[in-house]
Amino acid sequence: MQKKIKIFDKLTIFNVIKNFNNKINIFYLRKSFFLNILTNFLNFKNIKKLSWNYIDLIGPIIDNHERDKFISDFLEDLEKKSKIENCFYHYLVTHLRLNKIIGFMSLEQFLIFINYCNSNFKDCRIIYYIEKSEFNQTIKKKFQDEKNCFIFYFNPFRSSFKENLKYLIKNFLYLFKKKDFKTHEKKDICVMDAFDMNNPDIFFCDKNFYEKILFITRDKDEFLEKCININYYINLKNFCYLIKLYLKKNIFFRTYKIINFCYVNYEFEKKIYYNLFKKNNIKILLSSHIHQAYNVSAVAAINELGGEAVGYTMSFQEIYESPYNIDSVNYFFSFNNSKYTEFKHSNLKKILPLGYINDYKFLERKLEAEKIRKKLLASGAKYIIGLFDQGSVKNKMWEIGHDISSTSYKFLLEKIINDKNFALIIKPKKPKFLKYKLGNIYDLLNKAKETGRCLVFENHSKHHSKNFDDIPAKVAMASDLTIHESLAAGTAGLESALTGTKSIYFDYFGLKKSQFDDNNLDIVYRDWNILWESIKKDSEEKLNSLGNWHKIIDKFDSYRDGQTNIRMMNFVNKLIEEKNSNLN
Repeated sequence: MQKKIKIFDKLTIFNVIKNFNNKINIFYLRKSFFLNILTNFLNFKNIKKLSWNYIDLIGPIIDNHERDKFISDFLEDLEKKSKIENCFYHYLVTHLRLNKIIGFMSLEQFLIFINYCNSNFKDCRIIYYIEKSEFNQTIKKKFQDEKNCFIFYFNPFRSSFKENLKYLIKNFLYLFKKKDFKTHEKKDICVMDAFDMNNPDIFFCDKNFYEKILFITRDKDEFLEKCININYYINLKNFCYLIKLYLKKNIFFRTYKIINFCYVNYEFEKKIYYNLFKKNNIKILLSSHIHQAYNVSAVAAINELGGEAVGYTMSFQEIYESPYNIDSVNYFFSFNNSKYTEFKHSNLKKILPLGYINDYKFLERKLEAEKIRKKLLASGAKYIIGLFDQGSVKNKMWEIGHDISSTSYKFLLEKIINDKNFALIIKPKKPKFLKYKLGNIYDLLNKAKETGRCLVFENHSKHHSKNFDDIPAKVAMASDLTIHESLAAGTAGLESALTGTKSIYFDYFGLKKSQFDDNNLDIVYRDWNILWESIKKDSEEKLNSLGNWHKIIDKFDSYRDGQTNIRMMNFVNKLIEEKNSNLN
């Protein structure tokens, strides 16, 4: 007879009382506040907290595109009940992928939870108790079978009212902000970008092009001298429009609280962008914020005015999954060579492989890299390794944990300390938290730095935990070989290869379907000891194969001339000329 267990996303006292005389084992992700107090005094032997390691479970979810498939299935069912306009469809795709939508879990977290339970309790009949949401039917359709049963409970303490009120108050406060509604008659282009990453004065180096740009931001006050905060375009008229949307929202999506909330946000944001674009006669939206839902509202606004939306990103991923919702824009600048499958309701007219977006920074950093290399070689080192730390968190259930990421540091630091032939340059993902992340290993880092053969970029941006000045290319140009400790998000590894430096990916996730894991390439490693033996051999014999991208590099950037930003501006200029000629 199959053993039965119960698994609760959040366990309460009432759940415990109800199952008190029941011999069924109970597992949970979280406990309620009162139950947490009670368990300090009582020991419930049949109640256990679930725990797992993120890196053991995320691989198949990435390989099989499970998040995109879930969202696609849900939206397909939703469209059978309610018509969804193109841009709002893309707004939902992005929002559902990035936010907590099933109780306190994001979609990725929910899929990890289900995959763990199915693999860890293979011989059990599982009854899941999950907080009720609009995704109940999709969950049942995808996961319920003879082994898995789902019971969805109502949480009286979770209400959409609180989220709606918070959104209302936030936007109401902008009514009292100082505003600048002057018209910028000579502006054709509106740019949304990460201005701390791309300095506009350098990125848009063509003076004539620069003069055509209206820079906008959402909440980065430090850039307000150069930018217009889009939220400052909230006035009494469009705030009343927001109230009106709340009053009639249930007409569109009954019983779908998250969808209703998204619909209100989408329409309200679109109204603000529309007013801004129309007032300033904007023809082109150029944005790197394609991974944000509000970007879709801006796309919808510019398209309604007859303009075009052009998207780009500084981040490389092997596939265009839903966070990089390139189908929401009209044109997309790409340095991704993967096969593209068109999403439903696509607005995309063309993908433009114009080169690597950040390559305009390479030449400027080359001299700095040469100085670093010269200094490390003067210390006695003969071979320099660059390490790109992908970042980590304390809770290893939901993201890569500090303990795993610290493995890279410990292994390489010990090798550097014990072998004078090697030097190490480290670029942490978030240097602001490096000491906290490494714990005791930070002492080992200091010991390595004392040798004069270890350099760490520990500075970070004034307004961010990351370092945008010491780019991966700078590390790469000073190194003989670089290691990026993630195959799932490989921007630093690709940037390194684009400088001509040997570049390795270390895969903690056990991915099975990466283009870099080809037998003809020597780019991916999963064992530090095996990798070190290859590095030692390369330092002695100069292997042609280790970290060599020459067979595939043209697929990502066939130019490699540091002028991708120039080609971007040329393309946008042509779009403006077409728009102007059509108007004439």
